[in-house]
Amino acid sequence: MDMCRRSLALFLMAAAAGQAGFAAGSLELVSQVAPSLVSGTGAGGTYDHSTLDLFAPSLSDDGRYVVFHSYETDLVPGERDLNQGSDVYVQDLLTGSTTLVSHAADSPVTAANAESSWAVISGDGRWIAFTSQATDLVPGQQGPPAPSYTNGALYLYDRAADVTTLVTDNSARDFYILTSSGDARYVAFISRAKNLVPRQQDQPGADYNVFLYDREARSFQLVSHASASPTTSGNGLSASPVFSGDGRWVAFGSNADNLAPGKPPGFASFLYDRVSGTVTLVGPAGIALSTDGRYLAVGGPPDGYTYLYDRVTGTKTLLAKIPDGSADEGAFSLSADGRYVALTSSPGHLIPPQPGGTSAPGLFLYDRVAGTFTLVSRKLGAAGAPGRASEISISGDGRLILFHSREPDLVPGQANPHNTVESLFLFDRNSGKTSLVSHAGASAATVADDYSYEAVISADGSRVVFYSLADDLATGSPDSIAPEAASFGSALSGDGRWIVFGSNAGHLIAGQSGGLGFSNVFLHDRATGATTLASHAAGSLTRTANGTSYALAVTPDGRWLLFTSDATDLIAGTAFSGKEFNDFLYDRLTGAVVLAGPTYLESFANPGPQGGITPDGRWVVFTRSQAPLVPGHGPDQGDRDIYLWDRLTRSTTLVSHTAAGPTATSGVKSYAPRISDDGRWVAFVSLADGLVPGATDGNGLPDLFLWDRTTGRTVLVSHAKGSPARRPGSTLRARPRSIPRASSPAPRPPP
Repeated sequence: MDMCRRSLALFLMAAAAGQAGFAAGSLELVSQVAPSLVSGTGAGGTYDHSTLDLFAPSLSDDGRYVVFHSYETDLVPGERDLNQGSDVYVQDLLTGSTTLVSHAADSPVTAANAESSWAVISGDGRWIAFTSQATDLVPGQQGPPAPSYTNGALYLYDRAADVTTLVTDNSARDFYILTSSGDARYVAFISRAKNLVPRQQDQPGADYNVFLYDREARSFQLVSHASASPTTSGNGLSASPVFSGDGRWVAFGSNADNLAPGKPPGFASFLYDRVSGTVTLVGPAGIALSTDGRYLAVGGPPDGYTYLYDRVTGTKTLLAKIPDGSADEGAFSLSADGRYVALTSSPGHLIPPQPGGTSAPGLFLYDRVAGTFTLVSRKLGAAGAPGRASEISISGDGRLILFHSREPDLVPGQANPHNTVESLFLFDRNSGKTSLVSHAGASAATVADDYSYEAVISADGSRVVFYSLADDLATGSPDSIAPEAASFGSALSGDGRWIVFGSNAGHLIAGQSGGLGFSNVFLHDRATGATTLASHAAGSLTRTANGTSYALAVTPDGRWLLFTSDATDLIAGTAFSGKEFNDFLYDRLTGAVVLAGPTYLESFANPGPQGGITPDGRWVVFTRSQAPLVPGHGPDQGDRDIYLWDRLTRSTTLVSHTAAGPTATSGVKSYAPRISDDGRWVAFVSLADGLVPGATDGNGLPDLFLWDRTTGRTVLVSHAKGSPARRPGSTLRARPRSIPRASSPAPRPPP
């Protein structure tokens, strides 16, 4: 199986009947592109998934809200994403709506200016804690994005109010493994920050510490503190915090030896009491905590015991003794009330030993009240022998146990056409039955055609969310017709009817021909469902061009589509070298493609095109470098300039000219043009000097300019107070919102 051709997607299964909007056992694709950005295939079927790189999802207690990360740029209608990193999303599984969590402060559909990750959602589904390198998530936030070697600052997002709060700035960096109390008043995390707690002191050998943030008090507590001082860190690595439901207790692991007396060598588990501030040694490194903080499941090195600890009575109930080096043993999960423990072990390693010996490990469920073990991963043959299991998760009431396995006979009639695939199973304690979660859409007992993993179950057991590379799980999952071809949204017409997207796929329109391996530009009509190839070769509406094409903008009525391409066969009788990107204008009504401006030379490795178009399709604004495009153009000085092209007269005008004349260039970068609807005004950003007569530049940073087509005059918008020709001391981030503009994508940052 070619793993490189597979696409990772996020799926939802309704685990229990009676959930609003879902039938029990039904599967739904969660990580799909916005419905308005679907690319249909000419051969039938759909290709409406995203090729994602996702981290583990987080579910609210009732299973309604799921938080996840994605590098995709089209999961929300109208989304604008230029940060080239992961973003945080939340989906309402009841309504199907997806919200961009890590959005810029001034736009709910514009991704922040840098990567966001490590998100968790509170049990009530209202609060989302996450980290981000961005610096535009909160109004008034300033400074450059955090360096790529850190994950930036800590934020808290209120889903109900759509408000993001900055918890820490970028100076207190490296935040990982977030967790929160049920109402997210308290957030626990690990960090190397040295300034979160007043008078904080790090001991020699200190690495990551565990901290607790109080949302209401807006204060921090050092959880992994030395026994002698609440502001002195441990002298080792502390990690993996786990909250009790009420936010009072935090369990964590650490190899520090100054947190509590009596700690054995290596990693151990500790319990922090938020009220008293005390740290108590519990036992081995692995730990799971009940909602009220009373019961802890503990296990792992150095002694290999797995046991249930009662904090109130101080008693330990031994569950298993796992020998060092045993495979597929030692994992465990605890129900919210602390009654049930799901654990992997050979029957003979359980305490007391169960029938079956020590040859085959399996998944068992321990009932604290009854004191009994139940085999969960039971094979149908071989007299009910244990089957291997991993990545276990349990519902809050201990009824449903979720696990992964490659065993071929865990459910009746199980078919395994892909017998090396690890699949996802669900065991119901009440009925004693096991069901296949990651099954092929046509059969509840047929294993899907690729791996499924990173599964989580909601606290109430109603829903399961997991990732999968499989193509055959559900309607809307990855299309097997062209699984190697990605499609991505680019622009949307003003009325939402026309969608522009790019794709490498070879079957999007009937009769499509031409070579594969190039990105092409398509126009999709939501009203009729018809898709048209915009970047088609001259003489054929269905043959793709012989180069790479990218969409830049579309007019509100969807008639005119601006794109850029290095193809050589878009215009008959025009010579192109194939090493240059040119701008083209596609007319939806006639199917014709025209060259928007004269041809020019530009580095193939760094095209970086930016452009926009007026609603009537007459005026096109674009950026180019290394190319004298207008008569009398000054000597080329190797950097980017802005031009305006008139479709009616086929004439080109230099916008970013200096005060020396309409064809004089500065040789310094100008970028991010925006054009008004009537084509008169062009706003742009530039590092250039001399664009405005008498202007002085004291900041050495990008500034905002406005050019008037009727007068040819350029004015400095971001000028210092009281002086229209003098630049301020710092760069201006404001956008020219007063200028009406056609439907176009957000500007790409200059290369």
